[in-house]
Amino acid sequence: MAGERGNFRIDVVNFQWIDDNPQNTGDLCAHGHVAVQIGSYSGEFDASVSAAALYLLKTLSRDHIADYSADHSVSENQLVPCCGFSMWQKKPDEFGEICYILGCPNGIDWTVKHEGDFIRLIAENKESVDIPFEQYKAEVFAFSDKVKAFYDSNLPRDISDYEEYDRDGFKAFCAEWKMHYEKWGYNFGKEIAVVCSNWKRIKHKLKKRLKK
Repeated sequence: MAGERGNFRIDVVNFQWIDDNPQNTGDLCAHGHVAVQIGSYSGEFDASVSAAALYLLKTLSRDHIADYSADHSVSENQLVPCCGFSMWQKKPDEFGEICYILGCPNGIDWTVKHEGDFIRLIAENKESVDIPFEQYKAEVFAFSDKVKAFYDSNLPRDISDYEEYDRDGFKAFCAEWKMHYEKWGYNFGKEIAVVCSNWKRIKHKLKKRLKK
């Protein structure tokens, strides 16, 4: 059954790193308070907004089926997830995606289906609305732009103390984020600032050896 023509809004305020310290350089995912409106449905959640930005951008190319199972084991992360710190590099798929983010069962989710020139959104309360694709795309990029601006206005992310797979995962996250902008003709702006000190990496390895 076709959805009603309706509104879709998503916004974010109160950006912060995990410890609410503006001098933090080790937290790789941005956090904030997200408000979502799908028709008459509304929801709010303190989320990993960097993961949310990437997962929303993914829906511009493919459907997303919401998973409301208790352990969230049926499909991928929620579109507005609680957690987004565990990023994994993967082989490029048919959509050019190279980053998978592992989270927890908490968050806000809804279904996104491509229907010609429209996007059908189905909220958790089963309300269904149809949004012109261009309107949906503009809303997604407006949200993503706010998250990107938070990274740009803060100190570089320091990946020195992370394991190699974590460093590769964050680099994949940054690369895929930029890829979605280029794919749809949007300006990503400057690269996400990242630093990695060889000396700090050596110290990290020594600490691990001493603990064994």
